[in-house]
Amino acid sequence: MPRIIIAGAGIAGGYLWQLLGKRGVSPGDIEVVDPGSRTRCGIPSCGFATTRQFFPLCREVGLDPEKYILASPDTGYANGIKFNIKGRIFSIDKPAFIRDLLEGAAVNSSPGDMAVERIIDATGTARAYIGKYEHDVLYPCIQKKVEFPHPPALAEYPHHVGYSWVIPLEGSSAHVGIGSNTYNSETMKKVVESLSQGAQTICGCQGFIRGTGPILPLVQGNVWAVGEAGGLVD
Repeated sequence: MPRIIIAGAGIAGGYLWQLLGKRGVSPGDIEVVDPGSRTRCGIPSCGFATTRQFFPLCREVGLDPEKYILASPDTGYANGIKFNIKGRIFSIDKPAFIRDLLEGAAVNSSPGDMAVERIIDATGTARAYIGKYEHDVLYPCIQKKVEFPHPPALAEYPHHVGYSWVIPLEGSSAHVGIGSNTYNSETMKKVVESLSQGAQTICGCQGFIRGTGPILPLVQGNVWAVGEAGGLVD
């Protein structure tokens, strides 16, 4: 019978699976649970951008960070202002990273015996096990993966209670999206269409991104929140 349930098979849950194994916890003592994503790519689609902290964290669980780097822009734009960012922001192949993190894990769609020592809630904005937080702010979000004729530039655009972005991925593709707590869905769609003008859509989805964090407490009884479930994006 497992001693630990990891709820959520994304980056946070997958990383924890690898880390516990490296720290000597037997795979038989861990159960990974995830009902699966409804997105076309099979994963929650935010979280393609990361910082230099990605490198030591990868190495700590025996993975080569260079394998997952898709782009490292030299410059970017924020609210129309150009800035230098070389070596500070990276975009990653998130699906490949998650697959490698979960190597050796049997991911179940629902938990077995709930009488365990600890439940790790890595379910992101769902907070499926640690429970909802009444003051939590979740922005409705519309996002797409697109292919531009030429490699795009990294860009972020502040909006009233929210922001939109263009994150370069492999080749000429990019992750484009907006999260806003004041715009309606039609307005957000127009923003995304404007940011991806001239590009071919590969896939798209809707969801939520968090506007608050960290959310305390991170521990309630035998349930611990990690990653986005605790508002801890990094």
